[in-house]
Amino acid sequence: MKIIIVGSNGYLGQNIIISLLEKEVQLVCHDLHDASALKEHAHLFSYHPLDITDPEAVAAADWNADAIFFLAGLTGTKVSIEKASSFVKTNELGLAQVLEALVKQDVRPSILFPSTRLVYKGAMGPIPEDYEKEFKTIYALNKFSCEQLLRIFAVNYGIPYTVFRICVPYGNLGNVPFSYGTIGFLMKQALTGKITLYGDGSQRRTFTHVGDIANVMFLCLSAKKIKNAVYNIGGEDYSLKQVAEMITTVRKATIRFQEWPSLDQLLESGDTVFDSRKLDLLLSYRYQYSFLNWLNSLDMQ
Repeated sequence: MKIIIVGSNGYLGQNIIISLLEKEVQLVCHDLHDASALKEHAHLFSYHPLDITDPEAVAAADWNADAIFFLAGLTGTKVSIEKASSFVKTNELGLAQVLEALVKQDVRPSILFPSTRLVYKGAMGPIPEDYEKEFKTIYALNKFSCEQLLRIFAVNYGIPYTVFRICVPYGNLGNVPFSYGTIGFLMKQALTGKITLYGDGSQRRTFTHVGDIANVMFLCLSAKKIKNAVYNIGGEDYSLKQVAEMITTVRKATIRFQEWPSLDQLLESGDTVFDSRKLDLLLSYRYQYSFLNWLNSLDMQ
């Protein structure tokens, strides 16, 4: 099986490469910069620099493969509003140009695309895939627009896709650095001796180890009934306060609470706990990682 990774140097890209190296697959990787992020594994895959915002470069790339993990793009909440045009150009136009290249080259690889919890309006209970949407950031809107791009190209050109909505990823495989997101931020704060939470820290999230994310995405390649649909990836349900308290068991830090800054409160979605039964039933997958076990493994290193 030949798999193309677009965005191979990012957090998710590096971890998925580590996971796929254990499988019998041929890997071709693309990113904007050189392959130094995983240089110790560089002999195990081919690498070609690619700017997905450059239409000529995208058109010239060879897209003939069994699957494409499309992981490239800009991430962020407030910054996506401040740099709206860059986010639209990279995240939406980048994907659109790759889809156009597939059509022109007459190839139909399965596209696996990670989306975000931020497309949902917050809710008190578990959120299914068809729950009400709300877009408070350009980044969230980018992700939902890309979901629709994939659906349109599947209907009109027969390019299969699977969208995976991810709530809060954490952890790492091999020597890949921690996520730049929620957990990475809290872990970095813990090194200073203080973790600051806005409000009372009661906001709940689904936390998923990147190893489980990689496993689920790969398993979906061989599951025909899963094509051309959107799925929540499951995990463990914790509040941010609970997560911070667990972090203090392995990092000497205290937790303090602070009133919400006005802009941050405007962007806060509320609870986003995923209902992942749709995908879990189709895959019969048992999640292998727990947040507390991961933290304890760090303490032993």
